[in-house]
Amino acid sequence: MLELLLLFCISFVIIFILYEFFIVRKYYRYEEKKVKKKKKLKEYKYPVEVLFLINRYDLDVKKINYKKLLHIISLVSSFDISLILIIVSLVNNFYYKLIMIAILVVPTIFISYSFVGKLYKKKGDKNE
Repeated sequence: MLELLLLFCISFVIIFILYEFFIVRKYYRYEEKKVKKKKKLKEYKYPVEVLFLINRYDLDVKKINYKKLLHIISLVSSFDISLILIIVSLVNNFYYKLIMIAILVVPTIFISYSFVGKLYKKKGDKNE
């Protein structure tokens, strides 16, 4: 049990650092370029996670703290991947692991981003 907790913590930290470094940092640069060039919002590229939240929960990106949203997304994605890693590590057979990953990925991501979307929807309702 302690080994699984240690594996979860280590994988969470490593995935979080990689996600922050490669994904969040990339979209920070897009945000800075957008501010400098004054591009229209529709021409701006968002991560897939943000597009899901915008389309599903009608989030207005102008009203929320975009950088904070990116950090929350990196936390949620790291948690999802680490959770799936722990669940799959309980199985010994490689093919069963692949099947479990295929089954667990979509519902886990959908449920976790539903929580994030509802959280931001509540914050948006309070701000208005």
